[in-house]
Amino acid sequence: MQNKPDFIVVGAQKAATTSLYNALRQHPDIDGPDHKETHYFSDTKLFAKGLERYCSLFPERKTEKTKLGEFTPNYLFDSHALTNIYNELGGDTKIVVVLRNPVDRFLSCYKHFSAVGKLFRGDVVNAEMREKLEPFFDNGWEGESRTLAEVVSGRDEHWKCEYYAGGRYALHINKAWDLFGRKNVRVVLFEDLVKKPNNNVKAIHEFLGVEPKHSKFRILNTSKKWAAYYDAEVEITPEIKKTLENYYRPYNNILKEMLKRKLTWNK
Repeated sequence: MQNKPDFIVVGAQKAATTSLYNALRQHPDIDGPDHKETHYFSDTKLFAKGLERYCSLFPERKTEKTKLGEFTPNYLFDSHALTNIYNELGGDTKIVVVLRNPVDRFLSCYKHFSAVGKLFRGDVVNAEMREKLEPFFDNGWEGESRTLAEVVSGRDEHWKCEYYAGGRYALHINKAWDLFGRKNVRVVLFEDLVKKPNNNVKAIHEFLGVEPKHSKFRILNTSKKWAAYYDAEVEITPEIKKTLENYYRPYNNILKEMLKRKLTWNK
């Protein structure tokens, strides 16, 4: 298919994928759907509509150099998404992953979904935002109404946001390597991307097979922004943080060995 994507940024959630989306889309040889997330490979209803329908979301290639891609952050931990990508697009598909300290990702995810819930239920929601959020609430999601302590102690699944599972990176990267091979999986650390955005974006350009070019990179869609605007600040106690650090430490240790590099996450 002419519009079959060449690469997919699969996550992680709350790890600057929106910022990376905007940076990569500045490249003249990179294109994709008008909206960031399609959720095709993780939503059973959308997946049932078939590959042709999915590919219709992508524009025609401007030149032979054009690389098409999409960004859906929940693909990384979704139980079926990576396998669906492999089966539908093939093992040569380029996979890009941005990993953030799993504790920070967990807390940012909670703040974000708390803010979205308050936004939708509040009077401040505007028509454009309500239209974007309506499908989620139609599926029974009402935002996050539990306290952070309840979420941390429960270890249960939230609508399309498995708090604990989303940060078990070693398991997800291992699955991606098994399906696509290490040469087709690019792992970037959030900290590196933020500190040296141009170096890392250019490295991703090379990985995708386009000429490295300068791009403007800025952090977007932050939980801090949502919290300030929609009053979603939460109290993060030392006990909560310690619980999360202890939970993720074994996974982080495995990931450190897999990537053969030091991680600053373990405390």
